[in-house]
Amino acid sequence: EIVVIESRELKVNGKTPLEKWLPFGATNGEKVKVVGSTTVNGAWKSLDWDGKSLGSRENYPKEKVEEVKAEGFRSWTVRLQKKAEKKAS
Repeated sequence: EIVVIESRELKVNGKTPLEKWLPFGATNGEKVKVVGSTTVNGAWKSLDWDGKSLGSRENYPKEKVEEVKAEGFRSWTVRLQKKAEKKAS
């Protein structure tokens, strides 16, 4: 089993929503699918990679992060089960 935690909003230093603080998209939605374009040669793309400078991003905000606070969160425990094997016919 795993514990799943959902938050209505994450705020950097209690004021800036995380999705506005990061220099790349970090939102979510319903029925999200991970498609092939999220990988390169089978490896996950790094959101920290900057293709222009061919290195790690340097366009993060200069503000020092003291805390990231979750607002309006809830959690569930999800039990995982093995997928039933198909019967031979």
